[in-house]
Amino acid sequence: MMEEKVGFCTLCKSRCGTINVVENGWLKKVVPNPDHPTGKAICLKGRSAPEVVHNSRRLTAPLRRTTPKSDPDPRWMEISWDEALDEIGDRLKDHVARGGPESIAFAVTSGSSSPLSDSTYWILRFGELIERAAFDWDFVRDWTNAPCLVRSDNDRLARSL
Repeated sequence: MMEEKVGFCTLCKSRCGTINVVENGWLKKVVPNPDHPTGKAICLKGRSAPEVVHNSRRLTAPLRRTTPKSDPDPRWMEISWDEALDEIGDRLKDHVARGGPESIAFAVTSGSSSPLSDSTYWILRFGELIERAAFDWDFVRDWTNAPCLVRSDNDRLARSL
């Protein structure tokens, strides 16, 4: 059964209005919704949503490399989210132990260039959690005496000054 569902594209911050053609639970086509304030047109990224959603090569679970990075034929094995998060946490702790807390940085691309726009604040919160753990929970930012300050989340920075 073919049906049209009114919605919006989430592949960037623009949130263009869409009409989504769904057949038997599968997204088949995404077209602009002229009745929506931002739906007069839709970019190529939005139009490719069915390919993104239903691509057979789409990752749905964490992977661990099983061959060295130098291997011309990289191999991977699926692992659980708990394993992946534990491994990432252990690696971050190791970096801090070897290079200090300054050896870790977090960055997020422009909201218009990535479907991560909905996750930006979660990524920044994760970075802040790591920062606090690395520098000690009682760490207080000393903005006044800092020789250099680089932050991408200007909105949060302005509120904290």
